[in-house]
Amino acid sequence: MMGAFFGPVNVWNSTSKMPAEADIQGHYQISESDSRNTVKDYGLRVPADSGFMLGANHVLEVHNLPKFDGFGKPAGCAYNGTGRWSLYKNPAEIELDLNITTVSPTEGESLPSCPPEHFGAFAVLGHSKPYRFWYYVDDPDLDEGLTYKYISSSRTAVQ
Repeated sequence: MMGAFFGPVNVWNSTSKMPAEADIQGHYQISESDSRNTVKDYGLRVPADSGFMLGANHVLEVHNLPKFDGFGKPAGCAYNGTGRWSLYKNPAEIELDLNITTVSPTEGESLPSCPPEHFGAFAVLGHSKPYRFWYYVDDPDLDEGLTYKYISSSRTAVQ
């Protein structure tokens, strides 16, 4: 209950109104300063280029988006590829749903790419654009997650 008022996803910074799709389209990248997690406790460094592009017509691109198991531990891979995105309203918040259907290979020291997956683990934060997304790392009641902030509308921003 305390998280509803004081956690990163709270009544003051969460939207209960479905945003216009055009208002959330763009490139989002991790904001380490706004993230709260124990990821470093497991030796995982989330790359600074971790992010995703929400394009027109629900086109999705993801790059170095880490995957976590059901207990907040790194799963040993990152989402890289393309797919589709959508928004939906659950009783408590508006969430972003990602359906990664095509996997891209990784290069260099990046984690290996995860297989395709359909999941909705992102709360929409903000009451107007630019919106932010809170990626739940663990049980939502634990207030652990990664914040992804809008950085541009450019499709070339994800590399």
